[in-house]
Amino acid sequence: MADAAIAALHLAASPLLRPRAGAGLTLPARDALLLAWLAIEGPTPRARMAQLLWPESAPQAARNALRQRLFQLKKVAGIDLVAGQETLALADGVRHDLEDSDDVLAGLEPEPDTELADWLARQRQRRRERLRQSLAELATMAERSQDWADALGHARELLALDPLAEDAHRRLM
Repeated sequence: MADAAIAALHLAASPLLRPRAGAGLTLPARDALLLAWLAIEGPTPRARMAQLLWPESAPQAARNALRQRLFQLKKVAGIDLVAGQETLALADGVRHDLEDSDDVLAGLEPEPDTELADWLARQRQRRRERLRQSLAELATMAERSQDWADALGHARELLALDPLAEDAHRRLM
């Protein structure tokens, strides 16, 4: 039998936590980045997570900051969202929306020129490319079935996704 969800993380758009009991809570940027990393990358050593979130801090200071963030997150959420001592992971029963999402933490921008910012940019690019491929396939299928309205709609979505894409302009014509 599958575990019942104790909380749902909405991390594709504006980061939000919905505990099973209680109202939705907006997540601060660092908490959202921590939870998105664990949702996508899986279990991560505590020291690595601290270094990612506080790259300018000394290792001991970063670990202390992470310990405090985890404490505050549990206090605000009322439940443990992160499990583990040496290796951190999302707690059992914590669900998220990043499996098939088209974005990650939309609108959130971490400190520039950090490993975490680079990681987030790569995640977003992968998802945009996956969406672009899906839209192109849908447009092709609609063209083959001569469903011109549907093909045109997908072509417009492709163009909105990447206004400089030559193939999207050709498809629209």
